[in-house]
Order: sequence, then C-alpha cells, then structure tokens
Amino acid sequence: MKHLILDVNSVLDLWFARAHVDVLETLFDRAEQGEARLWVAASSLSAIEYLANRCLADKGMEATRRKETLCRLMDHLFEHVSILSHVGADYRSEYGHSRDFEDAQIALAAMAIHGEKVIVTSDCSFDTLGLLSAKTPEEALCWLNESDDGCTDFIDLKTQQDVLRPKIEAQVANVLKHGRYIMG
Repeated sequence: MKHLILDVNSVLDLWFARAHVDVLETLFDRAEQGEARLWVAASSLSAIEYLANRCLADKGMEATRRKETLCRLMDHLFEHVSILSHVGADYRSEYGHSRDFEDAQIALAAMAIHGEKVIVTSDCSFDTLGLLSAKTPEEALCWLNESDDGCTDFIDLKTQQDVLRPKIEAQVANVLKHGRYIMG
C-alpha cells in the first residue's frame, strides 16, 4: 500500500479551496477507495488548527462559529486520515540539523510507516531530511497512478503493522499514563 503524508498546507489548501484543491480531493477519494492511506503527523495538528482558525477569523467569522467550524473540520480530518506520532528523542537529535524543524518532524514521523510513502506538499523546499521524497499533490497523484512491482506478499506484515500502530500507541500510552508497575 502507498502512503501519503499530508503537510499542514495540504490540509489547509483542501479546507479553504486554495491551490491544488481538486487534486487533493482526488487523493482523498482514492484513499477512500483503498488505493492509498492518508496520514497527518501529530506534530502538525496544532499548526493546522491554529492556521485554520486564523483563516476563518480573516474571513470575518465570529469566535463561537469558528470553534464549531474547526471542530467539524478536525473531526472530518480524523475520519479520513491516520495520525502519525513519533518518539521525542529523534526530535532532539534532529533539531540542529534541519533547515525547517516543522518539516523535519513530519519527515521523522513518516519514517515509522512501512512501504512506499511520500509527503504531499506544495512547498518545493520541504525539508525531508533526505529520508523520503516530497511531492506536490499533482506529482503525488501521478505517483499513486504508477503501478507497483506486481508482487503481493502472502502475508503483508508491513501493512498490518501500519494499521495496528495507532492502536498499539494508544494502548501503551494508556498503560504508562497511570504510572503503576506492570506485572508480566
């Protein structure tokens, strides 16, 4: 399975009908049909919400209505994408080595996904740390249309692990949250 990791601007472009909106809608449709999986880095969520709030405020929307609209937008996002988290130790080590730390966090989080993956962005200078490629929405759609090698694993453990990852992370966080000793 191919994975599309959306940067902050890709989400905002979709929500506010800015650049690439038709192609982004197509990517969402293709993911809905099971042709790809969409991801957003957890580190991007606060920036997405903050910038969306500013866009709505710039359009003159009052605060209560903005909050309701943001909740609907975020709920819609959570229904269609998986949230990609990453361990903090890598962020510390990459801070001084990246041109754009926000981009670097997305790239680091993306490395947890198995299989073919690209970051979808309209930023031609997106800092992938050299770990993977970044593509415009149009390039990502072309990439999605490219056929794979035709081989299908009998048991696709990588895909299974990617599906299980968010659930496992949530369960581990739940266990660690209470701070008690775990037997076994």
